[in-house]
This record gives sequence, C-alpha cells and structure tokens, in this order.
Amino acid sequence: ARRARLLEGDANALDSEVGDEPASVAVERRTSVCKTLNGAELFLERSNLLGGDANLQAELRPDEWKRHHEEAVRWERLKAERHVQAQEAVTRAKEARLRAAAATSEVEAAAAQAEAAAAEAEVLAATRQEVEAAEKAATAAEAATAAEAAAMAATVVATSELQVEELGLRISHALNTTLAEMPSGKLFSRMAAHMREHASQPPSRLPAPMPGATLRPALATYLHAHGVQGVLGSIVLAMKQASPADPVDFFANQLAALGD
Repeated sequence: ARRARLLEGDANALDSEVGDEPASVAVERRTSVCKTLNGAELFLERSNLLGGDANLQAELRPDEWKRHHEEAVRWERLKAERHVQAQEAVTRAKEARLRAAAATSEVEAAAAQAEAAAAEAEVLAATRQEVEAAEKAATAAEAATAAEAAAMAATVVATSELQVEELGLRISHALNTTLAEMPSGKLFSRMAAHMREHASQPPSRLPAPMPGATLRPALATYLHAHGVQGVLGSIVLAMKQASPADPVDFFANQLAALGD
C-alpha cells in the first residue's frame, strides 16, 4: 500500500508539473522513481527473503541451496524483463510528450497526450506487477518454512525417544537456569557452559533447577520472541545430519560457536 501511494503521488506530481518544466525532465523523474522501486526496495525485499548467498550455502543442504539459488536467478531474470518493459514505456511516453508540445492542432496534441498517459500507466503497471510477484514469493517462502518445520518435527520423532527426551531435559534445564541467572546476558554461551558442566551427570541428578524446568507457555513465548526456537531447531537438524557420538557435547559446541 505504501509503494502504491508513492507511485500515485509521483504520478500526480508529474501531471501537475508538466507545464512548468520540459516533458523530458518530468519523464526522467518518473523513470528515476521506477528504477528506485525496481532496483532497490524490491531487490532488498528479495534479499531479506532468501538471505545472503554465502550464508545460505553454508547452512542449507545441497538440494535446498539449489532451490534457493534457482529462485534468486529467476528473480534476477524477472527484474531484468520488467526493467526493459518499463524503459520501453518511458521512451514512448517521452516521445509522445514531445509530439504533444510540437503539435500544430488541438487534435494532434490530445492524441499525443493520451498516448503519453497510456505509456506512463504501463510503467506503473509493470512496477505493481513486480510488487505483486514479491508478495507471492513471500507467501511461497512461508510455505517452505512450514514444510521445513514439519520435516524437523518428523526428524525428532524418528530419533530415539530416550535420546530426544534426555537432550530435551538438558536443554530445558540449561535454558531455564541461564534465564533465571542472567535473562539479558549471553544466553547461548551460558547454556553451552552449563551443559558441559553437567554433561557427565544423568538428567535425574542434575541440580535442582529454577521453577519451570519444562517449556512452559510463557517461556515458549519468550523463545519465539527472541528467535531462540529457530536456533535450537537448526542445531537439531545439524545434529541429525552429523550423527555425533555424543549429542550433548555436539549441541554444546554448536551453541558456543554461535556467540551472542
């Protein structure tokens, strides 16, 4: 909606100022606005959606990386096509404005003005189409995220129930203890240190934690708000792929490597 208002406002400005400046200047100003929307805001939106290429390649499996890379290539091709269409429409609008200024009769001037307006409308339509495409891509990304979450849940179910339960108790205990001691400090580093400190003890002999050693609703809300759930989930997936001999030590190392 904000981008649409920007476009509409610039269109009104162009219509009101054509009489005060050369048509070529007004059309070039419209071109600048379209380039800004196509080349900056939408590109940043796609970058936020897909993440940095280097980070993705380091974090994703080969099939996931290929899918994300193909999506990025498709976006670049779409952006180039939209840019060519917009440039052609801007050129037609500029030529029509010049013909309108040089017209010897009111009929010729009206026809040229109508052609220029149609070309400018095409520029706006091309930009809005790209905005709609970005919204569809965001929806597809949300669906992909949900599918990955379902795959992670299936992975946990397929793993040894006792192993998952023990690791869950240790994570819960370390997280609750850390939050109770220093809720705004270096959460992941403190969790890693706590898990290493008590790795040799069975869960039944862990020191008495603060009240609520399991993931209560309030704690789950905190985790979601601070992105902790996604971090822990990504480590679980990494552990599944690595199949470490000591899951607790592997988990602690991954936490420590994150930093804060």
